[in-house]
Amino acid sequence: MKKIENEEQLKSVMHTVLEESAGNAGFGKWVDRVEAHLVAVRVGVPDRLADATFLKDLFDSPAITSTRQGNINISPAVNDPQFRRWFAERVTALLTVNADERIEALSAFFKDIKERIAPLISADTPHLKIIRALAALFPNDFTTIAAIARLAELHRALWGSRSTAVPMHHAVRKRLDALIPPLASESQEHLLARRMAIPWLLWERLSEEDSGEPGAGLAQNKIPGLSPFKGRFETVLRILPQLKNEQISQERFDELLQAGYAQPIKSTSLTTMRRAISTELDLCTQRGSTYVLSERGKRLVQTQDPDELKDHLLHRILGVDHVIRALSENPMSREEVLALLRQVRPAWTTDFIPSSIQHWLRDLDVVKSENRKLQLTERGMRWAEDITWEPIFPTTTSGSDASDTGQDDLAEAEEADGDADGILAVPHFEDLWESMQELATESEFSFPEQVVAQLHAGLWLNPTRHFAVLTGISGSGKTQLALHYALALCGDEPGDLRHIQVIAVQPGWYDQTPLLGHVSALHESVYRTTPFLELLREASANPAQPYVAILDEMNLSHPEQYMAQLLSAMEVKEHVELHSLEGESQGVPQRILYPSNLVIIGTVNMDETTHGLSDKLLDRAFTMEFMHSAIGEHKDWGEGSDLPEPLRATAKNVLVGLATALAPCRLNFGRRTEADVIGYLKMRGANDTALDEAVYAKILPKLRGEDSRLFKTALTQCLDILRQHRLTACAKKVESLQQDLVDTGSARFWR
Repeated sequence: MKKIENEEQLKSVMHTVLEESAGNAGFGKWVDRVEAHLVAVRVGVPDRLADATFLKDLFDSPAITSTRQGNINISPAVNDPQFRRWFAERVTALLTVNADERIEALSAFFKDIKERIAPLISADTPHLKIIRALAALFPNDFTTIAAIARLAELHRALWGSRSTAVPMHHAVRKRLDALIPPLASESQEHLLARRMAIPWLLWERLSEEDSGEPGAGLAQNKIPGLSPFKGRFETVLRILPQLKNEQISQERFDELLQAGYAQPIKSTSLTTMRRAISTELDLCTQRGSTYVLSERGKRLVQTQDPDELKDHLLHRILGVDHVIRALSENPMSREEVLALLRQVRPAWTTDFIPSSIQHWLRDLDVVKSENRKLQLTERGMRWAEDITWEPIFPTTTSGSDASDTGQDDLAEAEEADGDADGILAVPHFEDLWESMQELATESEFSFPEQVVAQLHAGLWLNPTRHFAVLTGISGSGKTQLALHYALALCGDEPGDLRHIQVIAVQPGWYDQTPLLGHVSALHESVYRTTPFLELLREASANPAQPYVAILDEMNLSHPEQYMAQLLSAMEVKEHVELHSLEGESQGVPQRILYPSNLVIIGTVNMDETTHGLSDKLLDRAFTMEFMHSAIGEHKDWGEGSDLPEPLRATAKNVLVGLATALAPCRLNFGRRTEADVIGYLKMRGANDTALDEAVYAKILPKLRGEDSRLFKTALTQCLDILRQHRLTACAKKVESLQQDLVDTGSARFWR
């Protein structure tokens, strides 16, 4: 924020601001709304001060300032008779206090309101809503700048020293009112509304002119972002050209944002996206109810160069300079960077925003992942050179006035953290792949990067419907792939599945009750829940956290029957209907809106014991044929194995050879079979017939087929391998299968 040096400079800047405001239609409409609201409030005071409807409008109306605390529900306070009586008595008394004493009295009232409201609402104290209520009641003493951090910047620029909210509002008004003359034919109410709003335009002007960014290292003065949304930098580059040559309305802005999504976006989510583009990235400016490109935004439209964001992100976004400075010294793991950001702002109790900061820095080509470590790109190293200060961590201000030190913006942004329903940011593949590699070191399972990338892209190609079906040979690791992906996605530990449910589908699931529960036949007021329903409820209640349901062997029954409601709801984000009982039953509501943060992965085997999949299901699912058997990669083939030589080498050669021979006719076997053979050999020790017995029991039963070139070639190759390694019993069995093929035209292990 540029500081005004003297009175003459202030008059010059104000002259420019007033001239611009006169030609700004959006600003004029905003002042008209402020005026109308002030008149309505004045008419209702003091008679309606104890009226719940009047008070709710006083706190919730966006006429004076549209705060991003829209999700904080003030109703529990204004519906409380005791609070209303107390509030009415205090306001009525304050109306009679003279101007000299009123500011001190209003400061005490502001503090008391926060203390009174805190126990009544189950959310953060709505500091910004309280400010706009007081501004409507006492318009001579307040501006329309509800965010304390911005107000403090303007106050300091006008030679003010640090103070609390109400005195700063009064001081700014006192400094500027004399420089805002009335317009011709302007009513006193309109002049009052204009004098409240002009400080906002002055703040914008001084922010745009500022180039020095004083106090860059102070975390207290920064915006706690960056907020996640689909596409991030690509979405920004798509939106900005539409603002290039025009001043667009909020409605038009929302239309442009919505254009990138197949499903409707909640209004609160659109607010988060607008805030990210305008405030967090400083790419456009809100003037009343309209938006226009900032100078930074104009430059980015022309260059599309992430460097246009450098100075703003380093100076104004909390945590960015900390991450870049830390990575300039040493590469760090993803978890280490997340831990660093949680130290920067302890209020980030989840990884939602810290992860988003990482993703943004990757999108902007500032950070890259290499060898499971985050490190700076060439661009990132250039950015690091511009950090000439030592990033510091915020100090905690004790006492009830902590919000007056700039914490309002922090509380405000924290609400946006949880508002991700419908626009849950697509998890970054590099983060997931890194986590899966770490999991692989702790288990016997590893998966090719291409396979994981395919599953990831298939799950997140739709904004709401995250559904994949994995098919392939039995024992190939389909369920383990789904589980490892889920662990990496959700951040759970293998022994603590807090956000994951593995559900074994059973034959005979003919309706939705095995997944969604049912009303008890004995007690009609009782709803019997299920693990899947509990996961669905948790996902609905925590839209910022991914949840995964793994339906193991999902085609043992007909999925289109037991998943019918889910398949319909996930397609158009409809409600899942549960019951028609009065209200909730054991906490289970009548219906749940299908959550966009729910991932469903099903595994299927196609054999005589299972059902085929209908087009209804296949149209909604991303289907992957998982044929990656990875025979020969088991840890017991390496050094340190309990298997003695030469048995270990012989067994590996036999299994790899058989898998290769059987693959062309789709009779190859998976890692489960390989692990069982190894386990059998360990149990039998160095017995001469152990490998022959294991292969006979675990691999040969899979052999079946008709008289075809592929099947005959497979049997011949298998027989060569078995004879080469003297697996006598197995060789004799394969010879009999070859004879059956000649005699009957088909052969199978089970006769």
